[in-house]
Amino acid sequence: VELFEGDFVEKNNISFNELANRFLHNKKNQVRNSVYAGYENDIKHLNKVLRDKKIQDITPNQIDALLNSMIDSGLSTTTANRTYSVGSRIMELAIDRDLLKKNPFRKVAKPKKAKPKLNIPDKETVDKILNTLKKDKSSRTTSEGQVKEFLSWGYVATAIAVMTGARRGEILGLKWEDIDFERLEILIDRNITDIGEFSINNTKTKASSRTITITKKLADILVEFRRGQDEYSLIFNDRPTIKTDWVFFNPFSKEKVMLPNSLTHLWAKAVKKSGFEKIRFHDLRHYHAISLIKTGKISIKDVQDRLGHEDAKVTMDTYMRFMPSDRSRQVADLLENIM
Repeated sequence: VELFEGDFVEKNNISFNELANRFLHNKKNQVRNSVYAGYENDIKHLNKVLRDKKIQDITPNQIDALLNSMIDSGLSTTTANRTYSVGSRIMELAIDRDLLKKNPFRKVAKPKKAKPKLNIPDKETVDKILNTLKKDKSSRTTSEGQVKEFLSWGYVATAIAVMTGARRGEILGLKWEDIDFERLEILIDRNITDIGEFSINNTKTKASSRTITITKKLADILVEFRRGQDEYSLIFNDRPTIKTDWVFFNPFSKEKVMLPNSLTHLWAKAVKKSGFEKIRFHDLRHYHAISLIKTGKISIKDVQDRLGHEDAKVTMDTYMRFMPSDRSRQVADLLENIM
């Protein structure tokens, strides 16, 4: 019957691990390094149960057991959700190559993503960490013996995160040409990653490429920081900073730019020095969004655009709970003038 209906698939001995390696090979030059590293990690989870099993022998019960064991071991349902997706895509590759008739993942319920538990620092905490970073100035001694002090790159990167909500790699991917000091705008169009190896990519999605308005205060911080960068550029490049230079120029690295992991380590030290713990640099993105929402004057759509979320549902699921409780009362008050 299968032969008559065109569903017949020849028997084969291909293991799940062999197919997973084919999947990785196909994706190697198609996705960012960070995404590829995520695939590798998800496949490690899948291989704990499926590695040597023939793809034609894998059952929904085995997949169920795998996902349940992940969650029981303490891994989040979000991790299980992502692992499910990658496993299903690997099996779809087998179907596409006429190695498998049906995808067993389709008969398994996909774990629901858990709502993110946000660790949001308050303003007092953020201000204290910023002050710690601001005190840690960069300095250089001139040929005349004069010591010049400049804003540290960690302070400036943190100030950008607090005032724009930009991601770590987006901040370090900035060049001076991306900053419009007259219009008070920053163009986010580039993302730096150093997971596995260094790479410069376009932003995550079309929505991630965006222009963010900034305050005069942040513009002044960047102007002051550029003076220090001019000094370094004169030493290492024999010229002042130009618009195509990295904002976070690093003459001592091969890539000539500060790396994301360096920022993470610098941030962690500043957090500890300020008397806090377990506050991630990425938490500043949430801090920025929630600070805007709590004003009661900013819509979820505004926050979505500012953060560069492609799907408004992501923004709503993450931040809607922080909307002021009296927002509906404000709406009703506005209606007084309609009639």
